[in-house]
Amino acid sequence: MAGRPTRQHISRFAHWTRPTGYADMAVRECSVKGASVLKHTDGDLRAVAETRNRATGARIVLCADCLSYVEAYHWAAANGVHQLSEHKLLALAYVWRAECGYEMPTPLAYRGSMTELGAVTNALHSLARTGHITRQGKLYLMRDACPSCFRRGGCAAECTLHMGEDFAPRRDACL
Repeated sequence: MAGRPTRQHISRFAHWTRPTGYADMAVRECSVKGASVLKHTDGDLRAVAETRNRATGARIVLCADCLSYVEAYHWAAANGVHQLSEHKLLALAYVWRAECGYEMPTPLAYRGSMTELGAVTNALHSLARTGHITRQGKLYLMRDACPSCFRRGGCAAECTLHMGEDFAPRRDACL
């Protein structure tokens, strides 16, 4: 996945099944290669989940970063996010990882380039304009998905958010 970012890098996520927990006892590294935009942070490549390629059946193990990219991609595809670029997927993954809301870092605190930070900021504004995420003060939040419930495959009885048509208004009221 190295080189210039293209939509081909993320289109392969469409061919992967929904990730499940990593069941192997052996410690393995992520089998996805980092890209210029969708990269591994802090060098932690330990597998935390796995998926399968629908066409070949090949097993793909994912680190926490790649897991968030794949989950965010599947959520975006299911919720009609169009023209999903790598920067938009990166922005969505940042929001996805932060269950209590993602706050844009200052330029000094951001680990990427200023160009990348600008692209992520634009992507967040675009996702907020289309209603896929919401902005509450400085925080960007998922509009209609609880990431924990998405990972479980549906809203669990013990979830206090209870995804459904009234999810977004109730979450907005709590904030």
